[in-house]
Amino acid sequence: MNRRHFLKTGALLAAASTTPLSAQRAKPLLPKNRQETPRVVIVGGGFGGLTAAKRIRQLAPQAEVVVLEKRSHFFSCPYSNAWLGGVTSFETLHRDHFRPASTHGYRIVEATVTAIDRSQRRIESSAGVLHYDYLVLSPGIAYDYTPLFGDDREKARAVYEQCPPALIPGSEHLALVRQLRALKEGNFIITVPPGTFRCPPAPYERACMVAAWYDRHNIKGKVILIDPRTEPMAKPKGFLHTFKNLYPDRIEYIHSAQLTGVDPKSREITFERFDPQALDFVPRTLPYAVANVIPTIRASDLIAKAGLEHDEGGWARLAGPHHQSANDDRVFVIGDAQGEYPYPKSGQMANAQGKVAAEHIAARLVSKKLDPGAFLPFNVCYSLTQSDPATGIVVFHEVSYSPKDGIAVRARDTTIPDRKTAKATADWFGGIMDDIFL
Repeated sequence: MNRRHFLKTGALLAAASTTPLSAQRAKPLLPKNRQETPRVVIVGGGFGGLTAAKRIRQLAPQAEVVVLEKRSHFFSCPYSNAWLGGVTSFETLHRDHFRPASTHGYRIVEATVTAIDRSQRRIESSAGVLHYDYLVLSPGIAYDYTPLFGDDREKARAVYEQCPPALIPGSEHLALVRQLRALKEGNFIITVPPGTFRCPPAPYERACMVAAWYDRHNIKGKVILIDPRTEPMAKPKGFLHTFKNLYPDRIEYIHSAQLTGVDPKSREITFERFDPQALDFVPRTLPYAVANVIPTIRASDLIAKAGLEHDEGGWARLAGPHHQSANDDRVFVIGDAQGEYPYPKSGQMANAQGKVAAEHIAARLVSKKLDPGAFLPFNVCYSLTQSDPATGIVVFHEVSYSPKDGIAVRARDTTIPDRKTAKATADWFGGIMDDIFL
């Protein structure tokens, strides 16, 4: 390389390195959508977002569909407790994004959304700027450690890394499984968060799977659940039956308890539990070998950033069962980020909501108006209770709607774990993966 070429290259690199990030983001990711080709942008490539992308392309092949997803591949939180308990493999939970995008003709872009300007129908992302005709938000959840640690971000970071919640795809599940696999003795403590959270049965199913692992590998210690409720939030009869009959000496269920602190250095958890005799909360401290600390759960901050109506937990308010935002009829919110209705936050529900939103978007693209309750989601949620032999319990949620009374959700669950339900769990997971990815 001669001196002139070296100086020229250096000048270009210097100019590029000093270009403001905002200017880089201002570059269009794709040309502005043409009037005859409507564009639907979907933020979030999980159970809801990918389902909506596939279904919109099936119903409205004239539409351009773009999915923005910050992760490089798909990892399923549903059924991940089966991996924790040794029932299934790590590979079972993973899928690539390329096959369904190619099969169904939508585009998937690995990018983080940084801003949404609804007045201009414009999205800023780490990959560039994108305009839309309709926007589907399926961004999921966020963790909130401030009730525990206030503004102490370093403490929150340490607890997040050392006591991973494992409710969001990423390193959390890997870290938790690694810690369990290395365990020889000691308590495995699971804290159930207050309020609304993703996959209500998850902490209780996780306790069962960890207890099964303890039994299989003769690990000395207990699996301890600390729950602010008086009984499990989901499938209470089924889980309480399981704790009592399958794991009477292994699982300790501490209900009506408020988590007050976590010390990863001393490996201790503190909480308060109401004592009916003392009529007061009594503090207690427990040591742990592994802790699965699930903090308060909120909706992704993208809901608030987009200026959409939401409640105190950040959960989006909706205009009706078609999943349109309460203050923008061109924005649909699906999956765990919505909070207007008593829908359980599950992978199955997100999948069903993606199809409902797709029906309404496809209808609007051809100026057709659908009845708000024409399509309603449904939910089925399986939980494994034992690994060898595998057994499980299940809950079904039926949704009904009337303009006068709104949405109603009725639950119907099982109590006694059985092998048939465990097989149905694996079949359900395989079926929903095929539904999304084939």
